[in-house]
Amino acid sequence: MLFGYFSWPLFSGLWAWAMTSLLFFSIYLLLKPTKDQALLIPNWRVFAMAILLLFWPPISFSLGQLTMIWLVCVILAFHYRANPFFAGILIAIASFTKLMPIVMLIPFLLRKQYLVMFGFLLAWVIALILLFLIDPNIWRSYLRANRMNFLDQILRPDSASFFIFPMKQLGMPGIIFTLILLLAVGFLLLNLYQGSNRQKSIDLFEWNGWVLISILCLPITWIYSLAPLLPLLFLFFQSKKIGINVLAAIAVLVPIGFPPFGEKSTYGIFLFLLLMLIGVWYSRDKHTHTSKRSA
Repeated sequence: MLFGYFSWPLFSGLWAWAMTSLLFFSIYLLLKPTKDQALLIPNWRVFAMAILLLFWPPISFSLGQLTMIWLVCVILAFHYRANPFFAGILIAIASFTKLMPIVMLIPFLLRKQYLVMFGFLLAWVIALILLFLIDPNIWRSYLRANRMNFLDQILRPDSASFFIFPMKQLGMPGIIFTLILLLAVGFLLLNLYQGSNRQKSIDLFEWNGWVLISILCLPITWIYSLAPLLPLLFLFFQSKKIGINVLAAIAVLVPIGFPPFGEKSTYGIFLFLLLMLIGVWYSRDKHTHTSKRSA
C-alpha cells in the first residue's frame, strides 16, 4: 500500500529492488548451514550467485512479480520448521501471492503439528480484516473478476499449467499423457507420505517435494512461477548422483533456450517442470533408504 502513493516508474523500480533484496536473502538462506543440513557452498559466494541468477529468466522476470515472496517464505518456513506456529504464518504470507503454497501445510499436518494451522489462519484473518478496512467491496470485486476470467486464463495458449498443457497441445494423446503424469505425481505423494511417517522432522528432500507439488498444481503457470523451485535445483546440484547433476544443468538451460513469454514459452516451462519431477523421482530411492535408517 505504501508503494501506491508513488508514480509507476518509481514504484516499479522500488519493487524490483525489494525483490532483488529478497533474492539475495534467499540465496543466503539456501547456502547457510543449519544444525542438521550443511548446504551447497560457502556463504561468501552468495553475492556472485545472486548476480548470476538475476540473468536466469525464472528469477529475472520474478523481480516485477510476487513469486520472490513465495520463494523466501517457503525457505524461511523450512528453516523454522521446528516452530510450526511461525512456519504457518510464513506459509500464509506465501499463499497471499498464490493459494497453492497452502500445500506446504501438509508435511506439518501429517506429523500432527496442528499449531501450523493456527499460525496460517491467524495470518489470513489479519490480512482479510485489513483488506476489508481498506475496501469493504474488495472481495466481491475479486470473486466477480475471477468467476468471469478464471477459465479463460487457464485455457490461454501461453499458460503452461503442468496437467493442462499436454491436453491443449496433443488432444486425446495429451489426455493419456496427463493421466500418466497424475499417476507419477500420485506415487510421489505416496512416497512423501511414507517419508513423513518415518521421520519426525521434515528434511530438505520432503520439503522441496511438497514445493514441487504446489507448483505442478498451479492452474496457470508462467516463467516466473518457477522461481520457488530454486531450492530444489540447489538440492539437485548438491546430489552425489551424476545423473541428477546433469539433469539439473539441463533444467537450468531450458528456460534460457525458450522465449520467456508467448505460446512457445509453454514448451520450455513444461519441460522444466517435467525435469524437476524426473529428478525428484530419481532421487527418491536414496531418500527412502535414508528415511528408513533415521526411523
